[in-house]
Amino acid sequence: MTQPNQPRAQQQDDPSRAPRRPWAGGAVSTERRRRQGVLARGGFWLGVALCSVAVGGCAKNSVGPAPTGPAAKLVFTVQPSNAAAGAMNTPGVQVTVQDAQGNTVTTANTSITVAIGTNPASGTLAGTKTVAAASGVATFSTLSLNLVGTGYTLTATATGLTGATSSAFNISAGAAAKVVFTVQPSNAAAGAMNTPAVQVTVQDAQGNTVTTATTSITVAIGTNPASGTLSGATTVAALNGVATFSALSLNAAGAGYTLTASATGLTGATSNAFNISVGLTTVTGSVIDGSTGSGIQGAVAHFLRSGVQVAQVTAGTGGLYHTTLTPGTYDVSAEATGYVGVTLYNTAVSGTTTVIEPLTLVPTSPFPGGISGSIVDARTGVGISGATVELRLGMNAVSGAPLATTSSDALGQYQFSSLSANTYTVLVNATGYTTAVRTGIVVGGTAVSGQNVALSSVGSSTELRIVLTWGAQPPDIDSHLTGPTADGGRFHVYFAAPGSLTGTPWAALDIDDVTSYGPETITIVQQLSGVYRYSVHDYSDRFSTSSTALATSGARVDVYRGSSLITSFFPPPQDGTLWTVFELQGEQLTAVNTMTYESNPSTVQVRQVTAGGVGNDAMVIHADVTAHPKP
Repeated sequence: MTQPNQPRAQQQDDPSRAPRRPWAGGAVSTERRRRQGVLARGGFWLGVALCSVAVGGCAKNSVGPAPTGPAAKLVFTVQPSNAAAGAMNTPGVQVTVQDAQGNTVTTANTSITVAIGTNPASGTLAGTKTVAAASGVATFSTLSLNLVGTGYTLTATATGLTGATSSAFNISAGAAAKVVFTVQPSNAAAGAMNTPAVQVTVQDAQGNTVTTATTSITVAIGTNPASGTLSGATTVAALNGVATFSALSLNAAGAGYTLTASATGLTGATSNAFNISVGLTTVTGSVIDGSTGSGIQGAVAHFLRSGVQVAQVTAGTGGLYHTTLTPGTYDVSAEATGYVGVTLYNTAVSGTTTVIEPLTLVPTSPFPGGISGSIVDARTGVGISGATVELRLGMNAVSGAPLATTSSDALGQYQFSSLSANTYTVLVNATGYTTAVRTGIVVGGTAVSGQNVALSSVGSSTELRIVLTWGAQPPDIDSHLTGPTADGGRFHVYFAAPGSLTGTPWAALDIDDVTSYGPETITIVQQLSGVYRYSVHDYSDRFSTSSTALATSGARVDVYRGSSLITSFFPPPQDGTLWTVFELQGEQLTAVNTMTYESNPSTVQVRQVTAGGVGNDAMVIHADVTAHPKP
């Protein structure tokens, strides 16, 4: 009998035991014994189920992953993202080497190159564009594109492998970095607007337009070969990233001008060089009968420069004439049948249009006459005694020995008698005042009165004074000044709102003359940033739609800065009741010289009305005058 503890080997060799059934193989016997052991311990076997679901069955009895095939293709496994121009694409783009079944070939160290596929803006791809795969994956961490565009794609290629194309992505503008002249200034005539309008664009560092920018951009003269002055609005806010300067002009001929553009926080720019040629100025005026104010049709005007005639023109209906001249200083003479000829000396022609003082003729007469008037303070209208009054033949004749001299009396009155019928210059000096002139007339056999001269007292160098004078008709014309306020609104100084020199708006009307001649004077003691606009309104004929009274009123506007006369203006010979005379911005004074009616203010610049609506200066003048009728 076999011992219970007999060794296994002995049990197997025991001749008393039945022989063991042979197994098909050792491996199978081992597997069967392992299954039996599991079952003996209360378990269960899943081998059949596993074999039934395993890919490829259990023919080889394998339980590990299928082996990877050879490298066959490239795939973008991290796609490029939308980004700003010049900024790195984040996260880094990844391209993976795969076999035909889409498995990563982790042993691949292939060199992979990316490039632009679809290129909507002709951009340039920057950064490291060829990278060797690591564990089958190439990471491109420094890629960027420089131009704004929608629908870019990248391609990936490698030798012997099928390439790939990425998903589409977009590139937007980066942060504002600089300003650039995108429409350069052109060659132009002196005084003419630069056409097409100069444009300056806000760009990012890559040169893309920053369309969200509303930056205020300022242009100025860079290279200035002829010491010219730049006119027009020189500071403009960008719209969609672009500032358009539509009214720039230069007044002096020269070759090689440049402009500069600047904006806070951005790199500035300098334009291409351009030239300003000697341009032509349209000259307009009239020849009038000094005794009646009516135009003299058929009168002939001659324009002389350095004593040489350069143009001749015949006055048409209403005595009006037009011609074109190169900018400069001219003497202008006029004659007409039945009248004494006259010469206007040293009249300046500049800009695109110049309105010349009316050439005033008087009828020929064998009888002597006289001239008289008052010398008054432009701010108070009070007569100035002891002023020196000189009389010279011709208009604007300010040099040479006078024909006669007198002094104003205690009331400021002066008088000359026994003069031949002609046109004269009355020049006046007084202590503490700026020299002033006016055109005077002597009509044969008549002592013509009311030929007053307003003197502007010498002010500070920053003070601006605007002095309006006119003739007997119409009796009531008014000064109007509109300008900026500190809160961004606009003020209106006129007879019903005379303003203040000691507070806002720092401008005031001194007197309102309703009985002919003037003066009406507006003084500005402090200028704010922005556009000031000065206009003259014919109050007497305010309801007319066909009046020429303002044009023939003999009105004259003299503008003084400190002790100096800057310029003088005369109304254009056109019908209208509102004469928009000039605009002032900083030191730049620009002639407007347009005549309109209150019901047709289309030529007056639009501005915000303090009350909250949108209107323009002519409409405001109309509304204010209507609301405040004079006694």
